Amino acid sequence: MSKGLETRMKAHLESKEPLLGKDSPFSELLQGMVNQLLEGEMEAFQE
Repeated sequence: MSKGLETRMKAHLESKEPLLGKDSPFSELLQGMVNQLLEGEMEAFQE
């Protein structure tokens, strides 16, 4: 995880805003993980 993302996540937690909102760094992190999982599934399917 990049230092910038870590800083944004800490600031977001301290702001007490919803964890998975529109501009939430947690949403970005979750979306990245889902995308990587789907890419792996597609590669396995194509083999």
